[in-house]
Amino acid sequence: MQRLAALLELYHKVLTCSLRVAAYHYTQIAEGCMEGLKCPWDLTLGPNRFDDWTSELRQKQIARLEASRERDRAAIAAISNALESLK
Repeated sequence: MQRLAALLELYHKVLTCSLRVAAYHYTQIAEGCMEGLKCPWDLTLGPNRFDDWTSELRQKQIARLEASRERDRAAIAAISNALESLK
């Protein structure tokens, strides 16, 4: 019975750790997307602000999205690790 309890505790720790890692990555996505912006509306400019889309802004948006993609991949890997530990 103690082995079972120890095994369940280990599963819980692995699952919790992996999900916390995933949550951390998703938090970093949100913070990274908002970095340097005054307002969330500046993240995706509407059609009425077409002239604001400069080359520099496009490059910043590309960098944000690429960083977000890498964080998302890391979060998915952490979630996959959590699910794998349940098998």
